[in-house]
Amino acid sequence: MKLTLFLVLLVACKQKPADEMGASPGQSSAMGASGEMGSAMGKRMPLDAAVAIDAAPPDAPKPPKTADDIAKQFEQCIHLPEQQRWDGYKSCFAAGAKYEAVGQTAPTEIAQSHGSAPKETAQLVLISDHDVIALVLVDMHQPVLVGRVQHFDDQGLFTGIRDFFDAKKPGKPLAQPESLISKADDSEKANLAAYDKLGKQASEKWAAGTYIAAVEKRGVKSVLAIYRFANGKPEQTWVLP
Repeated sequence: MKLTLFLVLLVACKQKPADEMGASPGQSSAMGASGEMGSAMGKRMPLDAAVAIDAAPPDAPKPPKTADDIAKQFEQCIHLPEQQRWDGYKSCFAAGAKYEAVGQTAPTEIAQSHGSAPKETAQLVLISDHDVIALVLVDMHQPVLVGRVQHFDDQGLFTGIRDFFDAKKPGKPLAQPESLISKADDSEKANLAAYDKLGKQASEKWAAGTYIAAVEKRGVKSVLAIYRFANGKPEQTWVLP
C-alpha cells in the first residue's frame, strides 16, 4: 500500500505545470483560458442551441383544400370504381366514411370493394365550400339520374355520400353538363333569398351560380331539390327521388 501511494505521488510531481498545459489554475487541462472547452472538445455550445438541434421541428399543418381542389378530386374519384381501380379509390375517402341511399338504406361504412361498379357520369356539379351537390347519371341496367350530396374534409377526402334516386325511374342526360363553384356573391345571395320565399322546409341548402340545391322535407320523405333560377324565380327544377 505504501509503495502504491509513493508511485502516485511521484507521477503527480512529474506532471507539467498548469500554465504549460494551457490551463488556468482551478481548470482542467481540457479547458482554455476563457473557460470554454479546448481543442479536444471544440467550443462550448449554449444549452438552448443544443436543444434546438436535438428536438425535431413539428410537422407544419397542411393547408386546407380549396373548392377548386375539391372539384378536381370529385372528378378524378368518380370514375375509379367503374375502372376497378380500387386502390386509387381507397385514397379518395377518409377513414369511417359512410354511404347512404336516402330512404332506402341506413348509413353504412364504405368498405373496400373488388367487384364491378356501374358507370357514372356527372351532369351537374355544384361546389359550395367542402360540399359537392351533383346530378349523376348512373347506369343501373338503365340510366338513372341520381342526386348526390358528398362532403369532403380539409384534406380533400370525402367523409360521406348521400344518394337520392328512384332506380325504377329512368333518367336522361342534361343537354349541357355544368360544373360551378360557389362565389358567395350578391347574385347567389339574391337567389337564396328568393328560394327562402318559396316556403320550403329545407334542412340544408347551397348556392352556386344560378343554382340552389336543398335537402327538403316533403311529407315523410327527404328529397334533394335543385333549382335553376332566372330573374328571381325557379326556371327549372329537379327533385330526387
